[in-house]
Amino acid sequence: MYHHSRQQPRRRLLRSPQLPTKILDRVADDDRVFGIIYTIDGGDDWADEKSWLKANPNWGVSVFADAVAQEAGEAMQMASKQPAFQQKHLNVWTNADHTWMNMQKWDGCADPALSEQKFDGQSCIIGMDLASKLDILAIIRLHWRDDPETKKRHYYAFGNYWIPEVAAERSSNSQYMGWAIDGRLHTCPGETNDFDVVEQHIRDLASRFEVQEVVHDPWQAHGIVTHLQDDGLTLTEIPQRTQFFSPAMKELEAAVCDGRLHHDGDPVLTWAISNVVCHRDANDNIFPRKERFENKIDPAVALLMAMNRAMTAEEQHTDYTIRVW
Repeated sequence: MYHHSRQQPRRRLLRSPQLPTKILDRVADDDRVFGIIYTIDGGDDWADEKSWLKANPNWGVSVFADAVAQEAGEAMQMASKQPAFQQKHLNVWTNADHTWMNMQKWDGCADPALSEQKFDGQSCIIGMDLASKLDILAIIRLHWRDDPETKKRHYYAFGNYWIPEVAAERSSNSQYMGWAIDGRLHTCPGETNDFDVVEQHIRDLASRFEVQEVVHDPWQAHGIVTHLQDDGLTLTEIPQRTQFFSPAMKELEAAVCDGRLHHDGDPVLTWAISNVVCHRDANDNIFPRKERFENKIDPAVALLMAMNRAMTAEEQHTDYTIRVW
């Protein structure tokens, strides 16, 4: 019994992956454990090759510069890959939630000359994220075309948004009223969004464009889904789960970095994209979150739902010229 009781704490301690760090920081004390950690220091630049050498004692033996440089380059371009690179190559502890989009790349995808009229009669998918009271109700229309030379898919996003007038007036976001004046954000009288107005908007889109699907979150959607189905539209449910959002987030991020995502500089969508925090699980799946309640991400969620379907949709031909930055 005495031998057993001595061994229990030892097994429990050694299961903790942070034990060596705790010992080095003098938080824990265990003479039975020897640990050495090769990592970068607090002030080091994780993107500098000198930092890579410091964290990899087997540099040039089993860890090679070209392979690490390639992954580092991808991490510099795509913020969602930075935590994984720092964990695997630099032994840096990182949080599961972190910044998602490279906003400089996103701004580079803006084309003020992008015109909806160029897509009249063309196929599209509509992403619909419903909100009744406090959030933004977002409708994103997404068109696509495959580049005949690169064989890569380009996406063209257009958004319309609604918010209750009371919510806009009480919000700490002073941009709401400015966006409303500019016609970028529609306010609904009172304390709730008017779903009838949104239904009619989608009907108007369907009369102008070839709407292949309207994808939506099932929350609060039963009434509007039933009405639109009665009108002959195809409604597709996208549950708020990682398996649906992770591929779409990765494709959208890659499209932004490649200059294959095109928008007209939409300030509401841009703000929502900047608010998205990327949660990564143990299987390298990612999911959109927000850090604070006031940081709305509804337009980004609507775009991701549309992307989920558009990334595998059949190629549609259009006269609109692909613009590559």
